[in-house]
Amino acid sequence: MNDYYIKIPNRVLKMKDLTSNDKLIYGLINSFTQKNGKTTVKNDFIADTLSISHNTVKSSLKRLKSNELITITNSNRYRIIKIKALKPKINYIRIEIDDEPAWLDETLAELEREWNEGI
Repeated sequence: MNDYYIKIPNRVLKMKDLTSNDKLIYGLINSFTQKNGKTTVKNDFIADTLSISHNTVKSSLKRLKSNELITITNSNRYRIIKIKALKPKINYIRIEIDDEPAWLDETLAELEREWNEGI
């Protein structure tokens, strides 16, 4: 048997509305996706690999889908699971300008005045 690794993004690990099984299933699906982000891995394989019930697999896939981490479509012969790209979270943007133009100094001074006056 070939060894493979389950890779789970930190953002998925920190999601509080997912169970541990949901996260493991996400990682297992992620490890079997092709370059296009798609896989045809079956519920039986997931259940057997993780030693969990088929019902657990079904409910986990529903939660992953409702949290917009995967999409599930059916082709003629296979069910296709696609890992959705995680959008990066931006907490803040820092902009540094070396040579500030004069209008920027005036704008910043005006903003500071308004802030201090409580406008």
